[in-house]
Amino acid sequence: MEFFKVWIMPPLVGAIIGYFTNWLAIKMLFRPLKPIYIGKLKLPFTPGILPRERLRLADSVGETVSRELLTPEVFRTRLVEPALKTKIEQSVYVIIDEALNHDASTLLKSLAGEREVSKAPEDPGISALKNFGSSEAGSLVASSFNSIVGSVEFRTALSYAAGRTITEAGKIPLGSILPGDRVRGLAERFAGEWGERDKKKMIEAFVDRLLESSPSSGPLVSPRTLSPLAEAATRSLYASLLPIVEKILDSEAVKSDLRNVGVDMIRRVIGRLGPIQRLIVTAANYEKTLADTMPETIRDVSGSIIGLLRGPDMENKVVESVLAYLGTPRLSHSSAPLAGIFPIPELKRALELFFQGLELEKASFAENVERRYASIAEKSLSELLPGLSEAMVGSVEKGLTATRPADGARSRIGSDLLSRSLGDFLLSYAEKIEGKTIGTVLSLGEAERRRIARVVSDAVTQALASQSERLVEALDIQTMVVDKLNNLDMADIERIILKVVNDELTWITVLGGILGAFIGVIQSLLTLL
Repeated sequence: MEFFKVWIMPPLVGAIIGYFTNWLAIKMLFRPLKPIYIGKLKLPFTPGILPRERLRLADSVGETVSRELLTPEVFRTRLVEPALKTKIEQSVYVIIDEALNHDASTLLKSLAGEREVSKAPEDPGISALKNFGSSEAGSLVASSFNSIVGSVEFRTALSYAAGRTITEAGKIPLGSILPGDRVRGLAERFAGEWGERDKKKMIEAFVDRLLESSPSSGPLVSPRTLSPLAEAATRSLYASLLPIVEKILDSEAVKSDLRNVGVDMIRRVIGRLGPIQRLIVTAANYEKTLADTMPETIRDVSGSIIGLLRGPDMENKVVESVLAYLGTPRLSHSSAPLAGIFPIPELKRALELFFQGLELEKASFAENVERRYASIAEKSLSELLPGLSEAMVGSVEKGLTATRPADGARSRIGSDLLSRSLGDFLLSYAEKIEGKTIGTVLSLGEAERRRIARVVSDAVTQALASQSERLVEALDIQTMVVDKLNNLDMADIERIILKVVNDELTWITVLGGILGAFIGVIQSLLTLL
């Protein structure tokens, strides 16, 4: 009994006290969760330490996490790690692959404003793309596009780009734009592919629009404006007709006709003489002499006519007469100056005959066109028509920059028209690609999808890493942690902490019992003294 009192009882009591005190101290960190009152008196140490200091603890944890744990440098280092980039790339690939495997026609129809009833849950990425295709979104896009097109900056940039394109296009050889082997086919189609009725309609419409005008609109161009062209055409035609006139007058058949006409003329002249005069002419045999010398006379007359036509003043007189004719008001050509020179029915008939003849010699026409094109195929448009590119560039730049933005009503009309046009285009294109996936339409296979995913993931991680400080600042990690801790129930906080350090706290409790038992042993040893 004495051994129990001296050597067993003190260590056992010390172990129980040490274990209990440590257990109680750990419990008092969390419990009680709320203060306990006896009447109006609050029991000390209630609530527990953590519930009592909950707000300050949350602020301290939030500040510690934001300053020491989730810092911009931590985010930056994590974002550039290969393992994370690989995971992001794989996630991006999955999204892209699912999007590209979607039916392209369905997406285009939804973008055009057509809604289809969904029978199965849809991928969020596809859903977002399809939601963009609502009619309201299409109208907003069209309105924004119309505003961009109407801006001065857009027109200026467009005129600059168009000018550069025209200039560069003028330097390209014709053969690079239109291969020579296609020229022959185009020439054959031009010469003989239209039906006779189509040709006739085209010719009549062309002549009517070119030569006719309504009385209210007046002539397309005034005689004064037309005069330089008329003068050039008259001089060219005059110079071309002179050799023909010479050849006609030099023809034996024409000379024979002129001799006969001359003899008849002499006979009529003699017939108009009096009796005595006719007697003298007959007695002197003048009629036969004049008839015998008629070829030389005709030759002299022809030479005089040619000399007169080739005279320096005759061409000018002919030109003046033509211009005077054009400037004289006439019912037949007052509203259309060209109609007075080219009668419309005759011109239509001439063009119709021309196309009929062209169709008969279609093969030779195509061969000649091909041969002539081959001689200029290596030359550029600027070489063939110097100054054309500069003139076109100037016209385009002036035309685009001079256009004023539309007013509000016209802008709305333009937006609606653009929206409808875009919708019609998308619906028409959707019908053509029915059953094909987006990836098939865009020709994006496995390798291309992987490459896109890699590019996107690299761009995302680099952008986030470069903006890590702003990202952490925008996230406001301290506030997030504080709000989360404040919204948690204290029992949940206790469970979270115990889940992490429960083993350590258990060993602290056990250690308290061990220390208590050790103190009891020391006390037993002291009794021996």
